[in-house]
Amino acid sequence: DLTLQEPGLPDQLQISGELPQVTVEVIGPRSVMDRISRAGLRPYLDLSGVTAPGNYQATVQVNLPAAASAESITPARVAIVVDETTSRSLHLDVVPAQIDDPTRRIGEVVPEVSEVTVSGPKRLVDNVARVVLPVDIGDRSDDFTADFVPLALDEAGQPIPEVTVLPSRVSTAVEVDLRGRSRAPDTALLSDE
Repeated sequence: DLTLQEPGLPDQLQISGELPQVTVEVIGPRSVMDRISRAGLRPYLDLSGVTAPGNYQATVQVNLPAAASAESITPARVAIVVDETTSRSLHLDVVPAQIDDPTRRIGEVVPEVSEVTVSGPKRLVDNVARVVLPVDIGDRSDDFTADFVPLALDEAGQPIPEVTVLPSRVSTAVEVDLRGRSRAPDTALLSDE
């Protein structure tokens, strides 16, 4: 099972979805075969005819030394969907996680950015309904700043992992409020009164 090389397409185009693994059987003189390694086999798709978005059948090819040849390539052709690459800005919605502990709650949450850029295949970017920033405080009981990963979601609330969200991590200041616990008074606050 060999991985297809990332195909080169014009900047505004990209392949949607995952590319399959391929199997290549190579024959040739022993002197040549001894020099061919699995890592040296780099199958790729012939995309010379791809100039616009659409559905294509692309031929799998592999570069080999002159005396060797590919006896079989499986699959020999791969169905691909080529889509236009696009991006758009969306508001970042903070979504605090539920806390089972009644003595703590998430207070103010301030991410360093309020908008993110979503990019990828146009049909997938168009399906993004919102971008959320899940914030989980774990077992923390003090205010903190940490990086959280934004998620692109469709109308049904399902993640769309094939799109890229930038920034990919958002530094966020999180306030943790304690309830029902006695805390020592803050001397700085007392001195101001």
